[in-house]
Amino acid sequence: MLIRTGTVLPLGGDWSLVDNPNNTFYINVRQTFATDDGAFIQIFETGSTETDGTAHVHLTFETGSQKYFWLNTVVGVGIIHGISPTTLSIEAWQVCERIHLALGRE
Repeated sequence: MLIRTGTVLPLGGDWSLVDNPNNTFYINVRQTFATDDGAFIQIFETGSTETDGTAHVHLTFETGSQKYFWLNTVVGVGIIHGISPTTLSIEAWQVCERIHLALGRE
């Protein structure tokens, strides 16, 4: 299901940090999103910025909306693009397949 548009409400918090030596912005944001069809979705974002200004984030969601209730179990990854000083776009993908990584040391 695609959530096309909505508004970020002035609720939530931002506990982000800047790593000055690397000039990296570490994102830790909680925001409430109101969809155009009247639902409210809490979005939790953690990640870091890239040199081109985009941010790669881990996304989790919380809502009481019956239409979007499925989001409560979603783990996502996304790329945040700044459109203007007051507008952003999040391209998001649901992580839905299990993979096994066998990691070792030499």
